[in-house]
Amino acid sequence: MIEHLLSVFLGEKSYLSDDYIAKIAQNDVCSFINKNNEVTHGFLIANIEPKECIREYLPLDLESDDVIDTKRSDLSRKLIQVPYFDASEQLKAEFHLVSSKKVNTVLTYDCMKVVEDTRQMLHHFNVFNLLNTSFDKYHLMSYNPKSKCFSVNPKILYTHLTRTLVLSNINPEDALLVVVAHEIGHMLDDELNNKADEFVDTVNNIQLLSRKHEGSELSKRELNILRKELQKYQLMNLKFEANAWIIGLKFIPSNLKRYYKEQTEKMLYQNRIDMEMRMERIHLSLTNNF
Repeated sequence: MIEHLLSVFLGEKSYLSDDYIAKIAQNDVCSFINKNNEVTHGFLIANIEPKECIREYLPLDLESDDVIDTKRSDLSRKLIQVPYFDASEQLKAEFHLVSSKKVNTVLTYDCMKVVEDTRQMLHHFNVFNLLNTSFDKYHLMSYNPKSKCFSVNPKILYTHLTRTLVLSNINPEDALLVVVAHEIGHMLDDELNNKADEFVDTVNNIQLLSRKHEGSELSKRELNILRKELQKYQLMNLKFEANAWIIGLKFIPSNLKRYYKEQTEKMLYQNRIDMEMRMERIHLSLTNNF
């Protein structure tokens, strides 16, 4: 593994004090000792003035009013949000009031660092393809078989790494390795490379028609074309995703194979659910509008 990778993500660990307030970022990942004398990871929730010092970044997609307790939070005492899954597998959040002097910053968001860490991980596997920064909200990282380029959305990738650390106690280096191995799997997939033009053209057509669909501008003919393109994409994508997970497995050390398998099953399932939802929206549009 790359020894310096975590140091790039983490920088020097620093204990928060009153004079460090301006550098605190909303939802930094912190570690602290809980009431059971265990080291726990959580997201820093702070009511800090001036508010311009806070980078508005909420990995759990919660509104600021939901996570900041203005009555109890001050310069010396911080709320730590620790997500967890309850017995019904629902994501919940609990809050710990912890003195800032007992909180250790573990991860903080930096766009350029996330991109550079991803590039270094690719280089570790002797992959030197171009890595672009993306704002695609649906993919934390992707590979374009037509241009032979990788793309990474640093904010979504950082969200994934922080959630994985806090919820599953998987360190960022290992979580990033799983993501990168999967994308390298796409790069090495002969089936994908042989159908690169067809696959990318299908994706582009879907994106164009989907943008129009969001604005309810599609005719019945266009909706039917979108449905056919999605069906075509679904068949190809499920196959290529499965191929990438299988190929990427050879880059995964034995201690991470169980986690890699869990991620594989989760992502393949989520891909199917997303596609079913998109098809259902098109069906409803055809039923209600025509």
